[in-house]
Amino acid sequence: MSKYVSPELRKMLHAKEKAQKRGNTSEEAKFCNVIGEFYKKEGNVCGALKEHEMELQLCESIGDRMGVAIANRRVGECKSELGRFEDGLRHHKLYLRIAKSLGNLLEEQRALATIARNCYLYAQSLPQPGSDRQLEYFKDAILESLKCVDKLEANKKASERDTQ
Repeated sequence: MSKYVSPELRKMLHAKEKAQKRGNTSEEAKFCNVIGEFYKKEGNVCGALKEHEMELQLCESIGDRMGVAIANRRVGECKSELGRFEDGLRHHKLYLRIAKSLGNLLEEQRALATIARNCYLYAQSLPQPGSDRQLEYFKDAILESLKCVDKLEANKKASERDTQ
């Protein structure tokens, strides 16, 4: 079995290794994110999960709270795609908690939309009677996400008025 590595991936892996050797944890975490997204796009969800878990660990080690939030989202997405919905939801909830604590309304909206997607996919995987609770969680998360969208739009309009 051939283990072909594309030139694009080879460059990213090399850059990640260089960042690691230089002790540039922030840069290494960014490459874990990029490589994880590359793997995910190629259909290698397990490879993506491994990279995003490393990204999460690196962001935690340097105290990058927004990086930790986003890495939790990506880990949760991978786990959901692998059918590990409860694990995925746990990471999505961490993402939401951090976004709220940072006062980042846009990331809060994304977290709620991601939670909704996770609940929807989970509901789809369950037999009909068991899916009702997940569909209720889906509905609640979507409604909260839409409230955030309304706030974001109001903030944008207020900002536009202030600049005129």
